[in-house]
Amino acid sequence: MPNNDKSSHLLALLSLSVALSLAACGGGGGSTDNPTVTATAVPAVAASAPDPDAGPPAADLVVADKQIAEASAAQADGAVASVAPVADVSLPSVPPPAETVVVADPAPIVTALAVPTAAPAATTPPASTSLDIFVANNGNDAWSGMTATANAGLTDGPVRTITAAQAIARTRLAAMVAGATRLPINVRIAAGEYRLTAPLTFGPTDSGVPGAAVVYRAETAGTVTLSGALRVGTAAATGTGQVLALPAPALDLSNMRGASQLYVNARRATLARTPNVGNYWFVTKAVPLPTDPVDKIGQEAFESSAAAAAAIAALSPAERSQAVINVMQSWSSGAHRVSSLATPAGSIRLSPRALWPFLKYGTDQRVYLENVASALDAPGEWLWDTSGLRYISTAADAGQALAFDMPQLDKLLVIKGNATTSAWVQDLEFRGLGFAYTRHLVPDAGLLDGQAGVAVGAAVEVDAARRIVIDNCTVAHTGGYAVWLRTAVRDSQVSNCRMTDLGAGGVKVGLALQSSTDVNGTAFNTVQANSIIDTGKLTPGSVGVWVGQSSDNTVANNLIANTTYTGISVGWNWNYASSNAYRNKITSNLLVNIGLGQLSDMGAIYTLGESTGTVISGNVIHEVRPYPGYGAGAWGLYNDGASTGVLWEKNIVVGTNDGGYLLNFGRNNTVRSNVLAFGDRGEVRVSRSDPANTKLTFDGNTLIPKNTAPLVAFASAPDVNYTANLVSGRVLATPADITKCGAGCARATTMISVGTDPRVISLSGADAATTAWVPLIAAASGPPGLAANAIPVVNATLPPTVAAPPVGYTAEIAETVIGAQPFNLRYTGGGASNISVQAATGTPSGKSLRFIDSASIVNRWEPYAWATLNHKTATTVVEFSITIDAASNFLHEWRDDANSYLTGPSLRVKPTGIEVAGRVVAKAPVGQWIGIKITAPLGTAAGAWTLVATYADGTSTTVSNLANKNPGWQRLNWLGFVSDAAVSSTSNVGYILANNSAAP
Repeated sequence: MPNNDKSSHLLALLSLSVALSLAACGGGGGSTDNPTVTATAVPAVAASAPDPDAGPPAADLVVADKQIAEASAAQADGAVASVAPVADVSLPSVPPPAETVVVADPAPIVTALAVPTAAPAATTPPASTSLDIFVANNGNDAWSGMTATANAGLTDGPVRTITAAQAIARTRLAAMVAGATRLPINVRIAAGEYRLTAPLTFGPTDSGVPGAAVVYRAETAGTVTLSGALRVGTAAATGTGQVLALPAPALDLSNMRGASQLYVNARRATLARTPNVGNYWFVTKAVPLPTDPVDKIGQEAFESSAAAAAAIAALSPAERSQAVINVMQSWSSGAHRVSSLATPAGSIRLSPRALWPFLKYGTDQRVYLENVASALDAPGEWLWDTSGLRYISTAADAGQALAFDMPQLDKLLVIKGNATTSAWVQDLEFRGLGFAYTRHLVPDAGLLDGQAGVAVGAAVEVDAARRIVIDNCTVAHTGGYAVWLRTAVRDSQVSNCRMTDLGAGGVKVGLALQSSTDVNGTAFNTVQANSIIDTGKLTPGSVGVWVGQSSDNTVANNLIANTTYTGISVGWNWNYASSNAYRNKITSNLLVNIGLGQLSDMGAIYTLGESTGTVISGNVIHEVRPYPGYGAGAWGLYNDGASTGVLWEKNIVVGTNDGGYLLNFGRNNTVRSNVLAFGDRGEVRVSRSDPANTKLTFDGNTLIPKNTAPLVAFASAPDVNYTANLVSGRVLATPADITKCGAGCARATTMISVGTDPRVISLSGADAATTAWVPLIAAASGPPGLAANAIPVVNATLPPTVAAPPVGYTAEIAETVIGAQPFNLRYTGGGASNISVQAATGTPSGKSLRFIDSASIVNRWEPYAWATLNHKTATTVVEFSITIDAASNFLHEWRDDANSYLTGPSLRVKPTGIEVAGRVVAKAPVGQWIGIKITAPLGTAAGAWTLVATYADGTSTTVSNLANKNPGWQRLNWLGFVSDAAVSSTSNVGYILANNSAAP
């Protein structure tokens, strides 16, 4: 989602589903019989249904906002860390195929075998065939390490630290390099906790060779923990809500300012925050500043509730130095500091500025404050400030002896060679070990995540390496990712591991930025049979498994569950350009509870950029749920910007907020023999049309929709070639609309059944082939041998989110420079020059928002602009002024955010007059300013609205009892202004105001 040309990244779901195809752009709506002027009542008449082919779906418009803002913001504000490519000629590069073609049928899908786990101690090679070095907590680093236990005289035995064992291994390896017999080396670590004061670091001199690896292993898997924590104290809690005072940690004070982490009996404690967990403040207005750069207006200051403004204003200078204001974006977040610069009264100013303008992706933008004393008020919260370290006990703590641990290391294991000199770290293995407790600090300058936590480090990091094995390990309680196979890593594996309680995500492979000519790029790695559970504790936009700019990797048989964002993400190019992400295999993974209602614009499995040869098959997905109030939504299978050459086959998706499959834009992708079930808003969406190139093949799929419009936006020929698909009506009250499918879909009575174990899935009423493969594929997903009780319970119903109060709206026309666009409107069609602020007479600001239409614009309903609102009850008043020319046809509408959206007030301003439902209800003099005021009740009181038109001569016309275009409309989420002329014309809007009587 962020970066370069991220072309249409999903309209904020609200806005998104809201802007649903400007369908009504071309036609009239509900109306009245012979409305009269001057306050004469007009009988309400039911509106006709909107025409679904009249325009692009609104849900796909926010996408365009994203692509532009992403990369530029990330680059300018340092959101994405780049790594300089390194040169190496010892290995071939992984170029794309000679030609781009749709992937051919793959071999039959089979269950991937687990990568072999560590052998038990009894099978370790004898001394004659390997060299064993022993480590134990009761050892001595002055000893030889050649025996597992101390001798009777306590003069020799195991060493005490892994660093000492490493030194012995290096000496032996140097001798082997010099000519001694080459043997495998096993560093055998006895059970216990080994607290580290610095990361374990391995380089080329720690390397083995093929057939004689160097292995660091637990004598008994799962009994060794390498910890990066400092024990800061112990205490006993006598009850709930007890404030326990602890000694100040012996750490640099940057940990205090950096919002460090604390664990109580191995449970992550909550850093003092307000509002408390589960609640938020909401942004109510983006505040432009005189110092804002033209392309970053509204990204530095905002208004929120009076309580939020008061809490920030009350902070002492010491508190300001460590306060962190967390801002939730659509698909990412930012940790900001309180700005020391002048701030408009009632506003909150941040440092650094946010990556996107406030309220860009909807109205429910969440904010919370942490790491200050005023926020320390709830059980389970803690704080370290100048008054000391305190923790408030929970009910679970009562009567318990509590141990407090604070991570002091960012990394625990670093494996780093030198790709420039081809000095690789190779044939080095870590088996059966536990890695726990790393920190993640917020710098004094703040920290922004552009997407996926691509710049966040990991507990285990690998660079310039070959044949590294991390197997049967545990990684837990991290501040960042668990494992990162970073630069120039090949033929390595992360397998059979359990990763849990992760500050960021599970495994990263590759880089966000990688030269396509680098012959060294990370590739040919395996991430297999791991369990990755509970991610995003500190960086919620992180991913379960992320593969960036890397080819020929395998991600197979993993369990990925309880994530706050996307499950698996592959690719990382935002346009049709050279890529390093070819031929990746994403197979037989089990993904459960993706999103958890925390962020938006996500997929259980997500691709980005050209990825020819990539196969995504045999994956099982249960429940993909976004935060519904800010951003674009959630899908099972998601081809994002420029995804090309991807095959999706025999995947099963059950339960999504938006649908089973989304193509934002891309070419030559194949979606074949998948089961897509229970998408709340549809099952198949194509966000952008590119008929000559899209060439999406949609063949042999089974759809079990919950919505009667399962094919959304441009999901029709010629963008999509449908063949032999089945669409079930089993959960629909009325038949699904499958006209977009043409002859490529047939109606069916298919139903899907899921057991308590999410791998137990069966179909009824499907064709024989699908009925046969579904249970086999489902049973083969996830790590082999995984117990059912080790899989989190599928959560189909998330707690209701706290909604933002209704916000007022004012288009920032006066604050916008000539030639630019107000930052708090969104735009589609014709380019920036077709809607821009220009000098104007007769407006309060001396400016207007000019709409220039022409026959050369492809879609008649373009250009248009819209604002996203959240008015659900009470009464809303919208006011704007407008001038038109002799060719204008200007549409104004209020819409909700339903999948097939409903429209309330709707009118057209034309030279023949102001029309409602095709009838002229007031005059519209050409070239004169007209003030339009619309008053409409919402919620259950919705049904009729009032129009007041005021003219330059001071006269006005009032028309009441106008009918909403759709009788069922109740809420205002999308406020649209559309030039619908399809000929050369110019219309000007002088101001736009919207206020709801329920707003605080």
